[in-house]
Amino acid sequence: MCQEPFSVVFSVANLVTHLYGLTSFLNLLHVALPKRPQGKRGPYYEYGFLWTVFGLASLNSWVWSAVFHARDTVVTERADYTSAVGLLGVSLIVSIIRTCSLRIEATQVMVAAPVIAFVSTHILYLNFYDFDYGWNMKVCVTLGILQLLLWLVWAGFTHHPSRSKLLFVVLAGAMSMLLEIFDFSPLWGCLDAHALWHAFTVPLTWVWWSFIKDDTSFRTSQLLNRAQQTEEPKKSK
Repeated sequence: MCQEPFSVVFSVANLVTHLYGLTSFLNLLHVALPKRPQGKRGPYYEYGFLWTVFGLASLNSWVWSAVFHARDTVVTERADYTSAVGLLGVSLIVSIIRTCSLRIEATQVMVAAPVIAFVSTHILYLNFYDFDYGWNMKVCVTLGILQLLLWLVWAGFTHHPSRSKLLFVVLAGAMSMLLEIFDFSPLWGCLDAHALWHAFTVPLTWVWWSFIKDDTSFRTSQLLNRAQQTEEPKKSK
C-alpha cells in the first residue's frame, strides 16, 4: 500500500514535467537551433551541458522522492535525501555560473569544485556518521536561498527578455519554501505541507524550463549575430 499517495502523485508529476523540459531543451539545443560553422563543434549556447546535468539530477531526485513516499525505508529515505541535496548543489553551481556569465570551462570547474566538495562531504556525513534531520534542513534551506538570491539579483540587473519568468519562479519558489520550513498537521490525514510543496513545484518547473529554453534561444541569437558581424569584414577584404 502506498504510504503517502499525494506526495507520490506530485513527485511523479514533477518527474514528468522535468522529463518533458529536459527533452524539449535538448531538442532545441541540438536540433532546432543553428550550430557553429564547420571547424567548431557543438551549439552556440555555452551552458547546455550544465542544464543537461541539472535535468538529469532533477529526474534522479524526483524518482527517489516518489519511491520514498511510496515506501519509507532506511534505504529509500537516504536515497531521497541524498538526491535532493545533490540536486540543490547542482542548481547552485548552475546559478553561479549562469548569473556570473562564466563561459570558460576552467573557471566553471573552479566554481563547481568547492560546491561539489561541500555537498559530497555533507552527504557522507549524513549517510555514514549522523543522519541529522535538523542539520540537513539548514543545509538545504541555505543552498536554496543562496541560488534564489543569485537569480533575484541577476534578474534585477539583466535585460533578459524572459526575466519575468525568472522572477516569477524565484519569488514563487521562495514562498513555496515556507511550506518546508513551517509544517502543519496533514489535511485528511495525508495531505501535508511537504505534499503541497511538491504540488507547487510542478507549475514552477514548467515555467523554469520555459525560461531555460528562452535563455538558450536568446544567447544563441546573440552569439550568432556576433559571429556574422565578425565574418562580414573578413568577406569584404
